[in-house]
Amino acid sequence: MTVDLLLCGLPRSGTTWAGKILDSHPDTLYLHEPDSVLRRPDLPFYPDPRDEAVAAPLGDYLDALGRVRAPRCLAKRPLFPKAWEPRAGYRWRQLQAVGSKLLERAGLRPGIRLWMRPDAKPVVVCKSIEAAGRLPLWARSRPGLRILYLVRHPAGQLASLIRGLREGAMPAGFDPSEDASALRALGHRPWARERGHDQAAWEGMSPVERLALRWALVNDFVLEALEGLPNARVLRYEDLCADPEGGARELVAFAGLGWHAQTAAFLRLSTAGQGGYYEVRRDPRRAAWRWREELTPQEVEAVERVVAGSRGAALYGL
Repeated sequence: MTVDLLLCGLPRSGTTWAGKILDSHPDTLYLHEPDSVLRRPDLPFYPDPRDEAVAAPLGDYLDALGRVRAPRCLAKRPLFPKAWEPRAGYRWRQLQAVGSKLLERAGLRPGIRLWMRPDAKPVVVCKSIEAAGRLPLWARSRPGLRILYLVRHPAGQLASLIRGLREGAMPAGFDPSEDASALRALGHRPWARERGHDQAAWEGMSPVERLALRWALVNDFVLEALEGLPNARVLRYEDLCADPEGGARELVAFAGLGWHAQTAAFLRLSTAGQGGYYEVRRDPRRAAWRWREELTPQEVEAVERVVAGSRGAALYGL
């Protein structure tokens, strides 16, 4: 199936919540991070949006993502009944979600088989936290593809990453503050060059400053490339948190769909109480500004200093 809408943002930017809002609509087929299953490290992560030489292979890769049927992509809870499947198809999908976990524990790699109506044409939504750098090329080479890019305040995004490291929620041995790939790929761009953000500067930075630099580098690249494109929309996480229903209605409308009671019900559930680190249930207003309780004034000042002048920072008046 062809991907109709690509939802993307840096990790801990609210993409999972936004993705499940779209998933809650009965007319969508939601794929949760299929590029974490079907990886193509041989293709550039930050290609020039106008590079025709890589447009075709990256386009083929995007099409392949729409065909991924791994459990982690199709069994991300909560699951929702869909208009494109018979009632028994929903029960079949639930059983497969449970059974796939047992098979994975046994070392097997099961797939989810969808039971779709013959005339079904769902809106295929693909969510990713790894494809930000590829987003601009896809947006320009496929004008029919809807692009939704979420941005979170730099202090909020990195505070959430730091919390995950502290709580042991991140993969063992993974430290995003040690990942200089964005600097290597985007350090030549005007904003980074003018600010003196090079490898030498990186080496002298604290973990908080490095995370802030990564935020600024990626968002500066993506926001510049998406500016003015009619098939692209940028949404601030904080705006979605401030008005969950208004933001959810905007997401659904951007997908070309009407508002549905099932989405309204999920929105009520997801904004009540507090779930775990990777869950979508939380108080959105507290989640948006929790970083003010977690970061020191010195850390906040360092973040704002590093990101100053970038396009992402401009979204927050920094």
